[in-house]
Amino acid sequence: DGGLSRRKRGFDSPTGHHLSLDKMVAVWYVDNASKRESVSHIVRVNGDEGTPVPIPNTVVKLVYGDNTWLATAREDNSTRTLTPVLSNRRFVLSQIMEENMYQYILFDLDGTLTDSREGITKSVQYALGKMGIEETDLVSLEHFIGPPLFDEFRRCYGFDEAQAKQAVAAYRERFSEVGWKENLLFEGIPQLLAALQAAGKTLAIASSKPAVFIDKILDYFEIAPYFSVVSGATLDGRIGTKTQVVRQALDLLGVTDLTQAVLVGDRMHDAEGAQACGIDCVGVTFGFGGEDELRAAGLTKIAHDMQELQKLLMA
Repeated sequence: DGGLSRRKRGFDSPTGHHLSLDKMVAVWYVDNASKRESVSHIVRVNGDEGTPVPIPNTVVKLVYGDNTWLATAREDNSTRTLTPVLSNRRFVLSQIMEENMYQYILFDLDGTLTDSREGITKSVQYALGKMGIEETDLVSLEHFIGPPLFDEFRRCYGFDEAQAKQAVAAYRERFSEVGWKENLLFEGIPQLLAALQAAGKTLAIASSKPAVFIDKILDYFEIAPYFSVVSGATLDGRIGTKTQVVRQALDLLGVTDLTQAVLVGDRMHDAEGAQACGIDCVGVTFGFGGEDELRAAGLTKIAHDMQELQKLLMA
């Protein structure tokens, strides 16, 4: 759990970790037994590498071997056994997350970064009108947010392949003109992306929306610079499912250790796509799927707001 318990003889919780900055030695407690490893480096996440780590509450990153932790530094007032080099203090790393931190964070777009319901539902309504179907309730069309449009038109309206392609074309006719701008960035997203980037994370987009629209939306909200890779659907339908766009993103990022990657999304399709690709998925409830849908899809890591999401992604 990464917690540290203060005992009379110092910090020696069997479930915790502490770092003596003076000797640059990490003491890692596992099953009541400790082992010492040399620390390859310790840096400030919110500063330049090599910057001295002040206290309190400075976020630091500890790396040795294949293990990485993100933590906050605080002063240990217990009896000192070593003479520090950085200062006349000893530091304890608290709020330590899991050993294998996520390095590659893939984001869904609709319902995860942006509230796109107006543009999508109105464009679906327009497409259905072209197909001779009148839908006046836009809320009833919100299930189109997330999954591939082609599949959803076939599933919900019984369209054959040709009809589904026609409906998708009509949808894009309106969406490419006005629908993509009928959109809002969720509050706190720029700050979240900035914090993750400052922590050294590699960010990407993995969305079933065509890449050409993703690029326009990211530029529109001025968040494009945060993302190293944008993986979206192709207009010809060759790539379109969540599994395909996630796999494409992982390939473009050159991910070899799947435990270092995670997908953030709001629908069951995100959970299914992540699972099919062998990576974790963090669900968000401020999108369109809701907590019940996410838990039914097998997710246990669920965030209800940006603070919870940032905490989960720093693990």
